[in-house]
Amino acid sequence: MNKRLFWACIFVLSIFFACLCTNYDYDFFARIIVGERFIENGILPFNDFVSYTPTHPWFDHEWGSGVIFYLLLKFLGAGGLIAFYSLMMFGTVVFVVKAQRLQKHSYPVSIIFTVIFMTLFSKLNFSLVRCHLFTFFFFSLFLYILEKERKVGT
Repeated sequence: MNKRLFWACIFVLSIFFACLCTNYDYDFFARIIVGERFIENGILPFNDFVSYTPTHPWFDHEWGSGVIFYLLLKFLGAGGLIAFYSLMMFGTVVFVVKAQRLQKHSYPVSIIFTVIFMTLFSKLNFSLVRCHLFTFFFFSLFLYILEKERKVGT
């Protein structure tokens, strides 16, 4: 199969699967608010500022994703979030397939894996946009770098 056709099909599939996802993360809007507060004030909140009662110190360990989600939503709207989701899914698949190719796997196995992976990614992933997108993407990039280094080292 032609490589360009393969990657075009994977890209179209990632957009298709991103559009199929209808769930949302209950913390998504809290992420947006944290991102907005960081952009407006330049500092991270250290207490739960959306609570009506006094709270203990609170540290948002996912604040960076909130900034990215807020900026995407502000400048590109909901379509920007869908595009971001599909690009992150596409990027994750690209690095997984490239790592497979470095392990001498053939493209038919990669195609089967990719379709199964993207189906599970879109259906089992709790929501359209979550902080885990960065984890999946950077983990697949890390695996690709390890495989590339292993191949160069031999």
